[in-house]
Amino acid sequence: RKKPDWQVLFSAAGMMLVAPFAFGNAIYEYFTQITEIDRITLIIITAIFLIAELTAIRGFLWHCRGQEKITMNSNSLKLEKMGSILDFPVTYKLEKIRNFSLAENKWLEKHFNRSGFNGGEIQFVYYGETIKFGQSLTMIEAKAIISKLNEKKETTNHLQTL
Repeated sequence: RKKPDWQVLFSAAGMMLVAPFAFGNAIYEYFTQITEIDRITLIIITAIFLIAELTAIRGFLWHCRGQEKITMNSNSLKLEKMGSILDFPVTYKLEKIRNFSLAENKWLEKHFNRSGFNGGEIQFVYYGETIKFGQSLTMIEAKAIISKLNEKKETTNHLQTL
């Protein structure tokens, strides 16, 4: 389960409250002709506020109730982020995954990932790209899960070669 970062929670909540008022003000000005806003500008403003509002809602929900679910079967690994919006499961072919290991988290990486949507304590390489997950795990939990995942992967590989 994702541990809430209160600074991000308050920022997202503030954005969720401010964005509708700012958008409403832009619409009001358009219809009352206080300022000259053409249709293209209004569409751009609408798109910006919609994206900002969805991002704020997503961040707020993820920090309040976000969870990661890992499912491994004989030929794939599926990572799901649950508890937010616009998060879709990602499936990886097990044969293309190199061994699971502890993530190499750099300070700057952690600092700039305040939203908490990416990263984690466990990593694997998939087609040359490093994939990380397990954001709220302790080191002990991460090591135990890595051991189980590598063991299951080796068992699966062994059964497929027979």
